[in-house]
Amino acid sequence: MTLGERILILRRRRGMSQGALATASGLNRNTIARLEQGNLHDLGGQSLVKLALALGCSTDVLLGMAEMDTKTESFAAGAS
Repeated sequence: MTLGERILILRRRRGMSQGALATASGLNRNTIARLEQGNLHDLGGQSLVKLALALGCSTDVLLGMAEMDTKTESFAAGAS
């Protein structure tokens, strides 16, 4: 699963639009859209942290280094 796919899943689970996520994270809505569509692959560390905070998850979840728990919306460390 890609970074963009994880962002899309988390955003939808939280009932957020791309615009709402952009506002919450301080990123441009086009950046969110490009990430989710797989057209943007390189994201800076600060932007990644902003997205994680806005989505209520860790950067490890966004990077795929921790698994999303579908029941509790939290994450389990060490899973891939």
